[in-house]
Amino acid sequence: MEGARSWGDVRADRFGRSYDPDFRGAIHTWRRGAAGWAVSTYREADDAPVYTAKLELDFDGTGHFFCGRVVDTITAGSPGAGSRVMFDTILAGNLASFFGAIGAFFEAAGYVGHVDVGMALTGIEGSMPYGLHQWGDNAYSGPAPRRTARVTAAELRDDPKSVTMSLIRRFLDATRGTSYVPFEEPKT
Repeated sequence: MEGARSWGDVRADRFGRSYDPDFRGAIHTWRRGAAGWAVSTYREADDAPVYTAKLELDFDGTGHFFCGRVVDTITAGSPGAGSRVMFDTILAGNLASFFGAIGAFFEAAGYVGHVDVGMALTGIEGSMPYGLHQWGDNAYSGPAPRRTARVTAAELRDDPKSVTMSLIRRFLDATRGTSYVPFEEPKT
């Protein structure tokens, strides 16, 4: 799985920090009985879903992904305190990492066919893109975004960022504008 660490690379924030949770750092693995396996950034006993990125792999090859903290509240003492903000880098980076991991799994299993993928963002109503939240008038008010696509298993493995962008592009256009790509550094 050469290159796996770069699956979820996204632009750093203005302070040079990456994002949290980051699925690439998931180290907790456990069997879910006959249902399959789970890999997570936190143990199941940890009561911190906001900082959790978790993949569940069913016995039939179906993968499910949960990522907390796509939306968070700015803490007191920070500019924009109390604002609900949406971190598109957490969304994009973790979704690409999930697709890359599932693509690697399919490669190891010898599967070369098509895969139906999808995503749904829930609980984002009223949030504003991080960095734009200081203006306060751009809260997301639409329905929970949902998108599906049919891709090849090789696309998941070889280009998870493109698969991710095909699913989140409309949402980013609505919240950030048509030129924003979370995987690229801003052009100067």
